[in-house]
Amino acid sequence: MSTWNNYWVARRHALRELLAIGLPIILGQLGIISVNFADNIMVGKYHTDALASASFVNNIFSVFFVLGMGFTYGLTPLVSSSFARGDQSRLGRLLRHSSLLNLWVGGALTLALLLIYALLEQFKLPPHLLSQVRSYFILQLISFVVFMASGALKQFFDGIGRTRVPMWIILSSNTLNILGNYLLIFGELGAPELGLFGAGLSTLIARVYMLIALIYILHRSRDLRTPYRTFRERGWRTPYIQRLFRLGLPIGVQMGVEAGAWTFAILLITPLGVDALAVHQILVTLTLLGYLIYYGLGAATTILVSRAHSIGDHRQARQTAGIALALAEGTALVVMLGLLVMRHQVGYIFSDDPAVILMTSVAVIPMALYQPGDALQVIYGNALRGMEDVKRMTLYACAIHLILAPSLSYIFGFLLGIEDIGLRLTAIWSSFPISLLLLGIFLYKRFYQITR
Repeated sequence: MSTWNNYWVARRHALRELLAIGLPIILGQLGIISVNFADNIMVGKYHTDALASASFVNNIFSVFFVLGMGFTYGLTPLVSSSFARGDQSRLGRLLRHSSLLNLWVGGALTLALLLIYALLEQFKLPPHLLSQVRSYFILQLISFVVFMASGALKQFFDGIGRTRVPMWIILSSNTLNILGNYLLIFGELGAPELGLFGAGLSTLIARVYMLIALIYILHRSRDLRTPYRTFRERGWRTPYIQRLFRLGLPIGVQMGVEAGAWTFAILLITPLGVDALAVHQILVTLTLLGYLIYYGLGAATTILVSRAHSIGDHRQARQTAGIALALAEGTALVVMLGLLVMRHQVGYIFSDDPAVILMTSVAVIPMALYQPGDALQVIYGNALRGMEDVKRMTLYACAIHLILAPSLSYIFGFLLGIEDIGLRLTAIWSSFPISLLLLGIFLYKRFYQITR
């Protein structure tokens, strides 16, 4: 009886820890969802052409944002283990070197984005979209540099368990973004009517605010004076850069190739026309409903698994991952059923175009069906990051997202003889329920293999 009681006490304690760390991250992610919804609703209501242009640019940038974000994720388990040992000086040095690495990586990715910008005419975009695509692309490029500068700071606060700091900053930044959208897209309250350009400008302003706020909190926190002092040291130490690079690169590649599967999809969808592009953007926005909640639970899993791993407690690591999976799959079930039940209504949120609304009602089906697989791969991908076991995970992700998912998307969309544009879009998205579930199974097996 005592053993049984101890078991449930341990599980309740693990659940409380997971929620204490994860809920602020989830709330921050829900704020991001609200901004994405607001962005796409306002841009869609402004004009379908604006939504189609945003769809193209955002899907190109998603690969680079996610790849850059992956490098910052390499910081989290290292900060978490150093914090658990009370090594304050190392915390600051990790933050400094992660920030430097992010800026170097961001510079390299910016060069690649500039090359894409120079080749925009080769992507077979409808000619009348090119001018607003170009201007929005430039704003997103500047915003990307600011994002890379702030990424390490957010992961630092998450890694030391102060997840409420980035939560409040993200929520206030999102409020600023939504207000800026209202003013600058439609020209309300005397502001200029800038359409899609206004949405990009508002996002840039909000990201600059977030960077400044994170630096200010770090500077003003009395208990972080030692990390702040070592953060400001000049120069860099090669072992720190090497460790962060070895951990961050596989994570960045793994996340980048995942986003790459959706970018490949946008290349297949672009020739289908403006309506298909607009619907694709709606689906990408809707899928954030579940993904960012899974991500919040996954980030908390990384932190707690890292702490358990640092003391060799693999049983605790497995218990944390199991509880996180139960919460994520419960969320996935709710999101999936909600989308399937409301599939005929969701299009009205983003557009007044009957063709877009009808196409959305069908294409949302495969997106809803892949939620359980998405939850599985997010939780166990983050658990493996906490274990600092990222190379095998990256190989799995490359095989699934660079070979299987694109192949299935092409086969389903172009080799089955489907003529209707909406059904072809749905077929292209139908590769993801298969690919995400398969990746989740591989990551689950790998995690239990190394923690057995």
